[in-house]
Amino acid sequence: SPAAAGSNAADECGAQAQPQAQVPAAVPTPAQGQEQAPGQGERAGPRHVLAPSSPAPGDTRVGLLYDNSMERHVGPVHQVLQEQELWGRCWQLVPRQATDTELLLGHTEEHIRKVDSLFDDAYPARPESLAGASYCFAEPAGAEKGDVYVCSDTPSAARMATGCCVEAVKQVLGGTVSRALAIVRPPGHHAECERAQGFCFFNNNILLQRPDALYLSLHRDPKRFYPFTSGFVGEAGEGPGLGFNVNVPWLKKGMGDGDYMAAFSLVVEPVLQSYAPDLVIVAAGFDAADGDPLGGCKFAGGKVVLALEGGYNNRVTAWCAAACVRALLEGAASPGLPRDKEHLWPAESHDSLKRVYEVQRQHWAPLRERSWSDAWEAHLKEVVLLLGSNSRSKRG
Repeated sequence: SPAAAGSNAADECGAQAQPQAQVPAAVPTPAQGQEQAPGQGERAGPRHVLAPSSPAPGDTRVGLLYDNSMERHVGPVHQVLQEQELWGRCWQLVPRQATDTELLLGHTEEHIRKVDSLFDDAYPARPESLAGASYCFAEPAGAEKGDVYVCSDTPSAARMATGCCVEAVKQVLGGTVSRALAIVRPPGHHAECERAQGFCFFNNNILLQRPDALYLSLHRDPKRFYPFTSGFVGEAGEGPGLGFNVNVPWLKKGMGDGDYMAAFSLVVEPVLQSYAPDLVIVAAGFDAADGDPLGGCKFAGGKVVLALEGGYNNRVTAWCAAACVRALLEGAASPGLPRDKEHLWPAESHDSLKRVYEVQRQHWAPLRERSWSDAWEAHLKEVVLLLGSNSRSKRG
């Protein structure tokens, strides 16, 4: 069965409508035992795979990819993982830059060359307000603000981010580790095949897709929220990819844990069970996070790759990433959600999920087995059972 992966740029780049080459072999890495290059420091990626320095009993083999060449774009994830004593429980995998061959799987040659020269082209045209800055905004050049932030390290950081994501997948599929987190910046989920946008330059996950890759996304309604052009409920894929694109756009902001639980129970998990992936790739963005970010890993034999994506509060993003690493290591989220109405009841999601359910039941047999109203009522009954003695007045 195929792998589960995805990105909004998949449809825009035609990735679901035409076959893609397999991920190329990794570039050679230095020999076992070779020391780090001078000046890289403790935050640089290793030159060879390193076993955990302080493993805990029962830990799953989880790999981390990180390199300080992304330092000017990355937040304090490395620090928080060390503070929570998670870094030493993980395998340290070898970071690397993506090759042109890999980048061409999801981007045009013109776009790759444009990213390589983006800072050099945009910096001389920066406005007077940024005269003393070491960065600028591109798209368009000369802007005082924008969503394409560039500095001199951006081209190498963008290639490193994509290369680390590709390498994470290779190491999981090759059996070196069972799960992995690529701690990368800049993110990639908004990048299109011919355009950098939304702080993204290369789409770190689209390079890993195949025409039959399943893509699922939970996000704000694009009619009201960035990027405004894709992610609509009716976009279910095209050609041989029809049915392999599952968008869950929230019609309201402020969705809670219970709403996300409902989305997984009613749509995500039935679709994944039917699809039976060999690998799950998570574009791990936390700009909507306020609570537990990840549950158990029960699909694809536990083979999961997380690629760090969005988030505008660096400390919160780091805490969420740490919670994900702990879940990858231990196989379950900890602590679990409190069994009360605030955390379990789907207060705002009925209308959003009904639209998704009606679209996707055309493509997925488990959703055709019962009507939306029957599925919703069954989920509410499950929540009531979880609530137990706290189940009074839950429809208020």
